[in-house]
Amino acid sequence: MQPALSTDLSTNLLFDKVAANLQRLYGYTPSQSEVLARKCYRLFQDEPFCKSVGFGVQDEEFFHHEGAAYMAMRAHYFLTLKLDKDSFIEWVADYMRFIGDAEARRVFIGSLNTY
Repeated sequence: MQPALSTDLSTNLLFDKVAANLQRLYGYTPSQSEVLARKCYRLFQDEPFCKSVGFGVQDEEFFHHEGAAYMAMRAHYFLTLKLDKDSFIEWVADYMRFIGDAEARRVFIGSLNTY
């Protein structure tokens, strides 16, 4: 994404992949996915926003720990669907059941997280 989100190259690459996952998983256009990925990066580090949705302020280390696929899921869930934080884990579990068995999930998530 240009301009870059961060001074850290690996974080910029991660969020490029977040944007790609938003397109692949949820059908966003390239421009929509870039806007949402940028919003995710900014808001998930914003204390008032994080407090409003019920989780702590996050940082680049957290984003890398979660990975591109999971960050795309979080962006879609919290920023587009605007659903309750308490239902997020169940929503992810339902999605994983939808895509199939454990090996399929591992391959699927692994392919989305590489950048």
